[in-house]
Amino acid sequence: MKISRHPSAASSLYLVLLLLLTMGPASGKTTILRQLLSGLMADTGSFVDDAATGTVLNFAGGHRAAFSCDGQLVTALVRANDLAAAARKEKDEASLQHGRALAKIAGLEQDLVHTKNYLEKDIAELTEVKNNMDQIIQGEKDLFTKELEETKTKAQEEYEALRDEKDASLKALEEESTKKLQSAKKEYQTLNEEKDQVVLSLEAKLRMSSEELETTMRAELERAKLDKETAVAALTADRDDIVAKLEEIIDTAAREAAKILQKTQEEAAATIASLQADRDAKVAAVTQEMESNSQKAAEVLQRTKDEAKAFLKQQLEAKNLESEQVKRLNEEQHSEKNGKIQKMQEYTEQMLKKKAAIERSLEES
Repeated sequence: MKISRHPSAASSLYLVLLLLLTMGPASGKTTILRQLLSGLMADTGSFVDDAATGTVLNFAGGHRAAFSCDGQLVTALVRANDLAAAARKEKDEASLQHGRALAKIAGLEQDLVHTKNYLEKDIAELTEVKNNMDQIIQGEKDLFTKELEETKTKAQEEYEALRDEKDASLKALEEESTKKLQSAKKEYQTLNEEKDQVVLSLEAKLRMSSEELETTMRAELERAKLDKETAVAALTADRDDIVAKLEEIIDTAAREAAKILQKTQEEAAATIASLQADRDAKVAAVTQEMESNSQKAAEVLQRTKDEAKAFLKQQLEAKNLESEQVKRLNEEQHSEKNGKIQKMQEYTEQMLKKKAAIERSLEES
């Protein structure tokens, strides 16, 4: 008896393989394909062996139709169609999820670009604020420096004016003192000259009286013998009285001249001391005012610098805090997006691995 394979079983096996090959790769097909092939080989193989050897089982009624070659082919086709539909559905879902993952990745990349642009914009604003504050501080510094220089220049001019006024006052006082001293000397010299003239006049008068007396005495010697001593005594007394009066006048004039000279010197010294004290007081006041103005200007400048630094520090701290918050929020969003991207990449890799496994299984089949 010649043994051969049943043609219907071989045709059904080839048809099932052809249907599976036309389904296309999808996730989870390897296990389904292996189950299908193993089940189909088990079902068709036993029946073919029975038909080939002539040992056909005795099935009753409709059960035999179910286990015949046509029944097994129909069953295999139905199962293959169900499996193909499930594989197509799973493939479509995987493609849809893959497309969504790609869309999410594109959205996340766009969000990252926007976040980067926002950060660059914030950094540019902070840089502009810092540059503006530097310009304001430099302008205030230049303004206070200019005012301080103007104050110094004005104080120097006032000081020079006071010094010139002091020098002029001292010069005028010296000239006045010199004039008074010269006047006192001239008056003293005049008194001396007048005293000398009085003395010379008295001496001339005395000489003239002596000559007249001698002439008279010679002419009337005998007549004036008795009156000679009386006349001489009278003349001597008058001369002594006149000399005493002249000496008293000269002493009085000298004392008055000395008093006038001393008074003039004392007044000049007092005036010079007063002018020097006034000058020293004005110089001290101007110096103190200059120092006070310099100190006030330095305090105002320092206070302005401190306020500007505090304001700039506050602005920078606020901007830094805002930048830190934005950075932290961006990092959280970035981490979340990276996590989602990582999950989508893992899911995509799993899908690609399943796809590659199905393709290898189909190639092996």
